[in-house]
Amino acid sequence: MNLLDIKSNEEKLMILKRGILHRLNLLDKDKKRTSNPLPESLDDQAVAIENDEVINRLDTQDRIELKSINDALKRIEARVFGICISCGYEISKRRLKAMPYAANCIGCENGDD
Repeated sequence: MNLLDIKSNEEKLMILKRGILHRLNLLDKDKKRTSNPLPESLDDQAVAIENDEVINRLDTQDRIELKSINDALKRIEARVFGICISCGYEISKRRLKAMPYAANCIGCENGDD
């Protein structure tokens, strides 16, 4: 992978990271009920509690994605970005375009031998 491809992926990763940090901030506010206090109606409270469960799942997914992004940025810094951490072969540009924080080539991700 050439330097231009790596820089392009690094920019994509930083944009993704900023977006996730922004979403996590909004989710954190929702979790603390700073934007919407719990309603008085029991029916509305039930809906709010269900929404809290969705917010918690989104928060968890975002934190997992953020860790993957940070790991990819560390691989860039270590000059091993684009190399599969399982088999050591190069990760395809197509895969990195779709998922710039991919740590494994598609074969290793799918468990192919």
